[in-house]
Amino acid sequence: MAGWTNSYKLLLEEVIQRRDEGAAVPAELQARIDALHWAADAWNDQVVDPLYEALMALPGDAVLAAQEPNDLSAIRALRPDGPRDLGWKPDEAELLDRLHGRMDTVETPAVAVMCGLDTDCNGASVGSIVGAASGRATFKDDLAGRLNDTIKPQMIGFQEVRMRDLAARTAVQWHRVDQTRRSK
Repeated sequence: MAGWTNSYKLLLEEVIQRRDEGAAVPAELQARIDALHWAADAWNDQVVDPLYEALMALPGDAVLAAQEPNDLSAIRALRPDGPRDLGWKPDEAELLDRLHGRMDTVETPAVAVMCGLDTDCNGASVGSIVGAASGRATFKDDLAGRLNDTIKPQMIGFQEVRMRDLAARTAVQWHRVDQTRRSK
């Protein structure tokens, strides 16, 4: 289950999962879960495990279970016959735009972040790729303008640098590598 890092957080995720499965979590059980301390009880299995077991013992909704089977054959049995009509018939360009965020300097990193997991790195990596491919002119001023062409890394001897200077240094290195590669 994504999103949990300790027993306490797993329990919280399982409350959501059990509700999604149609289980009614009694107020008394929810109050016991709410009374846990996020740090002190993070790995306190003696406290968390009985609550987890009580949560798992709750009956699910039989109607929900019948409508959301877990095995492929039961899922296929519920699917209507014939071709699926999604009501959307994109041409190839529109489909690529939707899947790849149109190389938009705002939308494409946002799509990467919405996927979850390592969101800061995903957004930064995708934003860097889109920025490099699209160029500075495509960045809207609400993004690039706020930075004033300046980065302030927390490195001794490198406390403030202009983005255009970093781009120039990167270009020099790229040309060096390219020349070395071509000379071989």
